[in-house]
Amino acid sequence: EDIPHIQRADKPDPYDLQWERPRPFVRRRDGLGVRERITPSGAVEVPLTDQELDRVGDCVARWLDDGEPGERAVAVNLLFSFAEPTHEQRLAAHLAVRFPDLPISLSHEVAPLWREYERASTTILDAYVKPLLHRFVDRLARRLQEAGYTAPLALMKSNGGRLLAAAAADQPAPLIVARAMRPLPEPGGAIGDPPGEPVRPPRRSSGLGLAGWGRLPAAVYLASRTGLPPP
Repeated sequence: EDIPHIQRADKPDPYDLQWERPRPFVRRRDGLGVRERITPSGAVEVPLTDQELDRVGDCVARWLDDGEPGERAVAVNLLFSFAEPTHEQRLAAHLAVRFPDLPISLSHEVAPLWREYERASTTILDAYVKPLLHRFVDRLARRLQEAGYTAPLALMKSNGGRLLAAAAADQPAPLIVARAMRPLPEPGGAIGDPPGEPVRPPRRSSGLGLAGWGRLPAAVYLASRTGLPPP
C-alpha cells in the first residue's frame, strides 16, 4: 500500500542532490492494505476471504463517513492482478453491493502493466477523473440531444484515437494527457530543423482537460498488504 509513496528507485538525474520526488496522487492515510496475494504466475498464494472483504468494506465505510467534503472514489491495485484479476473483481463486486454509487477503478482493467508504480498511479488518476467524466458525458450528451445531434458521441483519447462516450465515462485514463509538452526550441532553430525553415512550436497533445472542473474527488487506494506472513 506504500507504492504510491515509495515510487521508483531511479530519478531523472542521479547527480542532482536537490531533486525531490513528485507528490503522490493519494494521501498515505487513504491507502489500505488488503490481505491477499497473487504470485507472478497468477496462482493464489493467500486467498481473499469473506472476512477480509467485510473488513475492507468497513474501512471504506468509515472513510466515507469521515466528514470531509467532496466526492469519493476507490482505486484497487493488487499485486499481479494483471495475471489473475479474480481478487480485484471480488473486491469490486463486494464494494459495489455495499456502496452502489461509489466509483471504482481496477488496475487490471485500467493499466494491466507489470510495473507496480505506473499501474498504481494510472489507476488512482482514473478513479479521480471517473465521477467528473460521468457528469461531463451526461451533460454533453443531453445538450447535444437537445440541439438535434443524433450521431454517436465519441471522445478523443490522448493517443489520437477515439472512444465512444458511454465507454469513455467508465475508462477515463485513455483520455488523460500524460505526456508533458516538450519545451520550445531556442531562437534560431534546433537540431533537426530543415535548413531555412522557421522554428515551429510543438503540437499540443489532444485530450480531455481537467481545467475548470473544480476540486478533484478524494480517492482511497486499496493494495496488497506488504509483509504478509507465510500461509
